[in-house]
Amino acid sequence: MLRQSVQIIDAKTWKLIDDLKLNWKDIFLPQQAIENLWMLQNRNDGKAFEEEVLLLEQVMDSIKQKAYEADKTLAQATLAANTKMRKQIDVLEHKIFKAHKRKAAINMNKIAKLKQAVAPNGGLQERVENFLTYYPISGFSLFQFIKESIRPFDNKFMIIHPQNESK
Repeated sequence: MLRQSVQIIDAKTWKLIDDLKLNWKDIFLPQQAIENLWMLQNRNDGKAFEEEVLLLEQVMDSIKQKAYEADKTLAQATLAANTKMRKQIDVLEHKIFKAHKRKAAINMNKIAKLKQAVAPNGGLQERVENFLTYYPISGFSLFQFIKESIRPFDNKFMIIHPQNESK
């Protein structure tokens, strides 16, 4: 017989969900799916300055044309300046990419911690944790709230978050 399960999400875990910009439904996906979702929402294709480079090329072409009109030998100097600027942009793009990679690694660790908090040992929280863990934090009101809210034979999952409101 199926029964209703209860998940208590503490304030720290709730904040982690918000910090990662995840929906509360997302936390029940497999960890790899959550990581993929986060990467899609926060992806950087490594082309941080694609539009800016196109604008730079247009500006440099205009400068090259004016330099050529003034003195034909200056056209080569504008090409050299353009090459230097492009290399500096490439270096900056690489640094931004590395920063995104670092940020992603940090957030992948946060997702692993979140998944462990929500599903300890890959199972239901109620199979691992004891209600007495929450008694010092919430007092008797938590038990009263659960008693009033739970429908034992409903096949629904109930989430209790820091304000003791069901989501």
